[in-house]
Amino acid sequence: MEIALRPAITAPCSRWAFPVAGYLSYVVLFLAGFLSGQSAFNIGGFALMLAPSGGFSAASVNYGTAGKDVYTESFLDGACPIVGSYGAKDRANRGTAERLDKVLTVAGVDHDIKTYPDAGHAFLNDHDSADSPAIFAVLGRLSASEFHEPSAIDARRRIVAFFDLHLKS
Repeated sequence: MEIALRPAITAPCSRWAFPVAGYLSYVVLFLAGFLSGQSAFNIGGFALMLAPSGGFSAASVNYGTAGKDVYTESFLDGACPIVGSYGAKDRANRGTAERLDKVLTVAGVDHDIKTYPDAGHAFLNDHDSADSPAIFAVLGRLSASEFHEPSAIDARRRIVAFFDLHLKS
């Protein structure tokens, strides 16, 4: 199974009518028979919050965070397997990957969490910044958000391999 994990904006309304869901979060649902996985970018905390719901067989959490109560064994106990990718230069998510890795280990949840030392926030987003509203371009510069190709290539490979493992079995 080959899955292309490249965020895309396909219609102007997805960017302007609902910018949070259409631009910042590229939520992709993968279906494999009765099994499904979820992948969220920028607001990956949503994927993390849904992981224990029982509705998914795997989740991909990419440089997003959630409330402190989510990073507890009691919340994540019984969560679906989780693959996560974070950039070490991401000022908003410092320590998030380590905290998530620790709690998933304690909760016994299968996971693959990685921090990329040369990447910042939104390092998987290889879209044309000219297509972005000006406010997002400014926020991107302030938050050290930029595409980092070597990290993105490895993260996409890990996500596909993780989903391949958990959605085909």
